[in-house]
Amino acid sequence: MLDTIFATKREMTQVWTKQGKRIPVTRCIIDNNVILGKQKCMITDHSNTSFTQKPA
Repeated sequence: MLDTIFATKREMTQVWTKQGKRIPVTRCIIDNNVILGKQKCMITDHSNTSFTQKPA
C-alpha cells in the first residue's frame, strides 16, 4: 500500500465554495514515482526527530 507520495510545490492559490468561503490551495506537480528499493526496519527511538532504526 502506498502511503507517501513525492511532489514539487508549484504555487499557492485560492478557490471559493458555493457559499462564498475562501479555501487556500497548494498546487503541486507529481511525476511518475519509481520504487528503488524496500527495507524492513523498526523505529526504536521516538525521542527526537532523527529516528534510530534497526533491522526488523
